[in-house]
Amino acid sequence: MISETMMLERFRDGYDFPPLFVRLSEAGKDDRLDALLEVSSADKTYQFDAEFKSRSSPRAFEEAMSRIEQTPRRPGRLPMIVLPYLRENQLNKLQERQVSGLDLSGNGVVIVPNKLLVLRTGNANRFPDSAPTKYAYRGTTSLVSRAFLCRAEYDSLADIEREVKSRGGV
Repeated sequence: MISETMMLERFRDGYDFPPLFVRLSEAGKDDRLDALLEVSSADKTYQFDAEFKSRSSPRAFEEAMSRIEQTPRRPGRLPMIVLPYLRENQLNKLQERQVSGLDLSGNGVVIVPNKLLVLRTGNANRFPDSAPTKYAYRGTTSLVSRAFLCRAEYDSLADIEREVKSRGGV
């Protein structure tokens, strides 16, 4: 797993996101956000307040979105989140909410309203999360397997569905 410090280091010397180049301008000096990133295109440079997360889970994505949207915007700075990997549906959410996002796998969306939109997707996750699933057999996470442990045979898929729903499944 990559740490936020290691992620920041990747941007210190610059991160190539053609046709853009992204560079760490300063690491977070206050409690607001993690970094100030400069994004350069051919002849323009834009500043982004960035929130970094070291995990790519849906929860980490939502936490980053919440943080970036709740932090007051500084004049001339745009919002951005950075994760090890962004899924296509997350990139779509970012675009809908007018928030830029980059990952370390080469995917991202950079938005400068009325001036610039760069969207890149399709690169594989180079930083898969290898942490074990917590509580794999608690709650509703194992209802189907528990249904088969309780009864070895079912006449139809509808019977399996009823069994799962009777145990609290959806």
